[in-house]
Amino acid sequence: MVVWLFSGGGQTELQGLIHFLEANYSFHRFERKTPARLKPGPKPNRLPTQRNLGHTGTALAEQIREVLPVSCRFDNRCDLILIIDDLDCHEPEQRRAMFEETVQSVPEANGIQRIIGFAAPEIEAWLIADWNHTFAADYELRAFHKALQYRLGQNGVAFVTPENFSQYDDARDACALKLSEMLANEVFEYSNIRYSKADHSSRMLQHAQANVIAQKCPEFRVIHNGLNHE
Repeated sequence: MVVWLFSGGGQTELQGLIHFLEANYSFHRFERKTPARLKPGPKPNRLPTQRNLGHTGTALAEQIREVLPVSCRFDNRCDLILIIDDLDCHEPEQRRAMFEETVQSVPEANGIQRIIGFAAPEIEAWLIADWNHTFAADYELRAFHKALQYRLGQNGVAFVTPENFSQYDDARDACALKLSEMLANEVFEYSNIRYSKADHSSRMLQHAQANVIAQKCPEFRVIHNGLNHE
C-alpha cells in the first residue's frame, strides 16, 4: 500500500520519521510529502520545497491544501493519506476535524482513505515511551540515562503516560512547557551535550519500537492501529 505522509515539524520529522515508519510498518511504502528538503533550482509542476519545512497546526493544514492537489495531479495515486502533527497541547478532536476538512476540500483526493494522528505533545514523547530503545541505547546519552530519567520525572514527565506532559497555554497558543526544551536543558545539565532535535531526536526515533509506544501513548495508538489495519 502506498502511503503519502504529510507531517508537521522540522528536522526530527524530516530525518527520522520516515525511517521510523518504514522500520515499523514495512508492509507499506511511504512517500514523504512534507516536510521536504530544500533542493536547488525550480522543479516543474511542484510547489517550492522551501515552503515544506517547519509548518504545524493551521499552517500545515494550508500547506496540505496546496501540496495535495499537486501530488494527486502529477504523482501516481496513493492508497492512503497519513497526516501526523505535533499536538502541542491542543484539543485532539478539534485538530483532527481541521485536517479532515482540509483533505475533504481537495476534490482530487476524493475517495482516498486517511489516517490523522498526533505526536502529543511532541514527538519526543514517543522516545520517552520507548526509553530502552532510545535514551538507554543511544551512544551519547546512555551513560547518564538513569539520572536523566529521574530528573525528567521530577519535572513532570510521566513515563507510563508521556503524552500527558504540560497543558495548553492560551497566551502562547501552545503548551505552557515544551517537552523538547525541558529535555534539552536536562541533557545539558548532566553532560554539557547540546541536545538537538535534528541529531538526537531523529537518530533515536529510527530505533524506537511502535508497539511499545502504542502501549503508553493513546494518540499514537490511532496511527499504529490505523496502519496495521490498512
